Amino acid sequence: MKKKLTGGLLAALAFSLTAVCLFAAPVNRNYTIEGTLHQVRESKVFLLKQYRSGQEADSAVLVNGRFRFEGILKDDIVAAMFTMHVPVTEVQLAENPFAGMSSRHFYLSPGKLVVSGNRLEDIMFAGTAEADDLMRLEGILGPINATLSRIGSQYRLISAMNGFPGKQDSLAAYSVASEKLADKYREAEKLFIKDHPASLLSMAMFRSMTEVVDTKDAEEMEVLLTGLSPLLRNREDMRVIRKRLLVLSRLVPGKPALEFSMPDSAGNSVTLSSYRGKYVLVEFWASWCGPCRSQTPYLMKSYETFKGRNFDILGISLDDNRQKWLKAIHEDKLPWTQVSELKGHSSKIVSKYAVTGIPLNFLIDPNGIIVATNLRNDGLYAKLAELLK
Repeated sequence: MKKKLTGGLLAALAFSLTAVCLFAAPVNRNYTIEGTLHQVRESKVFLLKQYRSGQEADSAVLVNGRFRFEGILKDDIVAAMFTMHVPVTEVQLAENPFAGMSSRHFYLSPGKLVVSGNRLEDIMFAGTAEADDLMRLEGILGPINATLSRIGSQYRLISAMNGFPGKQDSLAAYSVASEKLADKYREAEKLFIKDHPASLLSMAMFRSMTEVVDTKDAEEMEVLLTGLSPLLRNREDMRVIRKRLLVLSRLVPGKPALEFSMPDSAGNSVTLSSYRGKYVLVEFWASWCGPCRSQTPYLMKSYETFKGRNFDILGISLDDNRQKWLKAIHEDKLPWTQVSELKGHSSKIVSKYAVTGIPLNFLIDPNGIIVATNLRNDGLYAKLAELLK
């Protein structure tokens, strides 16, 4: 699981509350939303809009099943979410801790949006071109989502049961099934983008996909970007993404790692080239990154086994607080060299290696060539056992 600069098993399926800025200074960014809920008559509906500068929230009172929002968007298409509290029984809450929260993710663009349904989860969108495209997309993804929902319910049910026969095997099977569906979901999204190259929704989805990109996916994302209409792919924000994808495409196995120099915890300069002649794992992490620190036992196992066999680890922290960084090193008892600019996401190494999420690592051979990326859990140990026979 990656910590965003995100994660989870169904990260590919989770709605990304990320802003998308597509056109500069449109004439009119006013929007109105007129909503109708048939099974919920009185409540309060919240509208969350996410921009790169931060999140904005608004609320509307639901009266006789109707609600209304209006405002001015800062961008031409914005990731958004409706949410509201709904009454549930203790049994329902025990089966699903999110049962008391009703929500719906969508993309909001200027114009009049009309939404209606029994509850937020099943509302339909109409009134704008983007709403029409969203309905087409959901028609494709609907069966996948329905299957995922059933798997999620079964997973939660079994997780809560003590003494369930073959509990761990069952949970593992559900996890594998979820991962396969996540891949299917992602492929369906990519096909939609290819089939709708001029759609703002395609642009928004592409932006979401490229928030966190693995080096092995960079080339495919570049092809997807090239397939967008000229009006979309030539935007400034797309040029920024293209530049990042170009860097990532050069950080794949078989390519030389990019040289850098950074200060260690004592202030001494450490260069990547100083590790020439041995295998080195360059591990990006941070004290605030839970998924990063959960990898420590696996890293320690590999380090203790192979440190005397021409292998080392170099930790690169994206912390911006020296005390927290040093505390994490001490708490996790990390014996290998640690470096950091202590500038967080503004560190030069972030742009140099196009870091969009952590944990992230590169295994580099004695000649400075990348041999593997993103080795997680026992993957590093297995790779080193193969290389250092």
